[in-house]
Amino acid sequence: MASGFDENNPPQKLVSGTLTVDPETTDVNGVATFVDRLSIAQKNEPQFTSYSLEPSTTASLGDGTAPTITGTQSNGFDIWETQCPGAGCAVGIRGQNHNLDLYTSPSGTGDLSASELPAGDLANLSCHGQIPIFANSLFVSQFTGSGAVFLKSHVTRQDMKASANNGQAHVQWCIGLETTAPWLNNGGSFVQEDTNGDGTNDLYVGLAPACPKANPQDFAPCVTRQFGDGNGGSYTEGYVPGDPPRRT
Repeated sequence: MASGFDENNPPQKLVSGTLTVDPETTDVNGVATFVDRLSIAQKNEPQFTSYSLEPSTTASLGDGTAPTITGTQSNGFDIWETQCPGAGCAVGIRGQNHNLDLYTSPSGTGDLSASELPAGDLANLSCHGQIPIFANSLFVSQFTGSGAVFLKSHVTRQDMKASANNGQAHVQWCIGLETTAPWLNNGGSFVQEDTNGDGTNDLYVGLAPACPKANPQDFAPCVTRQFGDGNGGSYTEGYVPGDPPRRT
């Protein structure tokens, strides 16, 4: 039996591989355990689009006919660029830049995932008139456990020189959330925007404020400190919400 993917968005991402199952491994409830794997050539846009699984078959019977397999689509799921399971993990993106953006999961269990996406995925994203340093990139993360995620981002001297915002005094985090609760909790300013141009306001966007000294993780998104890297660049550290609601 083969299984196909029906993507909500974006289109034309091909699946390779075939799932097969030995009928003898199917349990009394008809639940099969597959022994092979499928692969998808490209990650989707985590938190903004999703893949789904739909039953289908390419098998044929001895008389040349094919059995009919019916069923509903699965819930949406994401293909992330990098992930680590368990407590205390760190995931790094921008690998070409020596994993300079690191997300660290809080204590406890859960999966921490992160991806770097093209800025065009949220082409209408605007942050209070700020000029982006990474004009071609967006960074998204998700933690399935509880608690805020600690983020350490690094803007190198080369990054700054290549950006349209060369010479700015401070690096700030522009963050889009799907609920207002974190912004109301930390007192940050935000606006609701139609970031993907579909006619609906989908994200609450703002600049992460400074964290309070006491229990800073409880006020994500917020920035704890910034400091130079000794070579014309800077590090920014702080907390981001661990598991914002996803759009699928």
